[in-house]
Amino acid sequence: PMAAAGGREEVVDVVVVGAGLAGLTAARSLVRAGVARVALVEAGGAPGGRVRQVRGGLAPWPLEAGPEFVHGGSRSVLKALLDEFGLKTREHAWPDKFWFARRPVGKRWVDDPESDPSVARADDIFERMVGETSAADRTIAEHLAATSEPREVVDVAEAAYANDFGTSLDRMGVFEITEEARHWSYDESYLVVEESLGVLVDRMAEGLDLRLNTAVEEIVASQGSDHVVVRTRAQQLGVGRDGAGFLRCRHCVVTVPHAMLQEGTPRFSPPLPAHKRDALVRVGMGNAIKVFCVFSERVWPEGFFDVICPGAFVPEFWVTPHTRTTDCEASASGEHVITAFLAGKAADQAKVLTRDEIVRRTIAQLDEMFAEMPGAPGYRRSRTPASDRLRATHVEDWSGAKWVRGAYTYPSAHAAGARAALAMPSHGRRIFYAGEATNANANPCMQAAIETGHRAAAECLLARAPPRPLL
Repeated sequence: PMAAAGGREEVVDVVVVGAGLAGLTAARSLVRAGVARVALVEAGGAPGGRVRQVRGGLAPWPLEAGPEFVHGGSRSVLKALLDEFGLKTREHAWPDKFWFARRPVGKRWVDDPESDPSVARADDIFERMVGETSAADRTIAEHLAATSEPREVVDVAEAAYANDFGTSLDRMGVFEITEEARHWSYDESYLVVEESLGVLVDRMAEGLDLRLNTAVEEIVASQGSDHVVVRTRAQQLGVGRDGAGFLRCRHCVVTVPHAMLQEGTPRFSPPLPAHKRDALVRVGMGNAIKVFCVFSERVWPEGFFDVICPGAFVPEFWVTPHTRTTDCEASASGEHVITAFLAGKAADQAKVLTRDEIVRRTIAQLDEMFAEMPGAPGYRRSRTPASDRLRATHVEDWSGAKWVRGAYTYPSAHAAGARAALAMPSHGRRIFYAGEATNANANPCMQAAIETGHRAAAECLLARAPPRPLL
């Protein structure tokens, strides 16, 4: 019987806490290595973690509430997994275009970003930063202030770099951004999966002992004991059931989001060691808000993909139509969807607004942008092309996600060595850790999480192996 269902103790070999990409990967790796009893425990009602879809008829395909881009195709464990499951990808140029909110009308759209002086200057600053091996660990904002960069260059850095990393320039750290760039082992391609990422999650979860709606409240690894006790509580209960349960195991792999650990969920007994508690504080996790805008007709030119918007309310928009699959929804509001992406400072500013006001400002920006974009259907014909065609909207604020509490970690200032500390096993090598926050060599993307799942599983398997004789 499931431990979360009746309060009885259940014995397994390994408990993996959290069924996001890191947890799914760790559980799959352990099962494939021959570990007999691996329990994958997830507090939410579905696997995938931050890989989650918005359904309900907004579009003919599920909309990706969380990550949706594959960053780099070569040597990527994510791309290899997609290929294994037969999921195809399309490559796009990123960024596709720029729209400068503070420039005069008629000069705001830039189709060739590399030719724009402000974009070129921002790119050059970051490229030079990576090459400076002795660069001081300070915020990017401090780094830009030291050379008195013009406001427009700072706007480009905020919208194109900080927003993409899920943060703002005054939190983004020079050391972590340079370390990530030096260790980036993939190419620079930007890939979009042609089907819902829910298909990837479902395939990864096949054959696993997945316990949904089961929150882990405490992980106990007492000194002198050779086992770990994981105390759980079911999230969906019938009348007269308290939902308490206990899983006893030799090892535990913890993959819960960074912000949950920062909040103290789950509890650890004995508490996490000091170096881990310090690392939890030093690595930051930012928020992101997505606004899905659904239209009856296309508002943007054919072939449009992405635009960065320095100085604007929404720093970035993109259009990613999916191939029609059996997962499509016939009663969709519209077939034309653009996604607004606000992170870091932009998300913080939007969070204090009502959802109606977030939508109003987003649509107003789209009206302004596409009314003056050559090649757009409403160019010089309407001042409100987006408002005229709007059918539905959906706002996804990740700070309100119950078991996540944010988007993803960002390259943090003054965090040298912190991610390595987050990744270190604890409690006598009985508890292991995975998740994008524990990866120092890749930005917080999907393959970063998957890599850590493989690493934590390998560490767990090594700890399970009997010691070899010296002779």
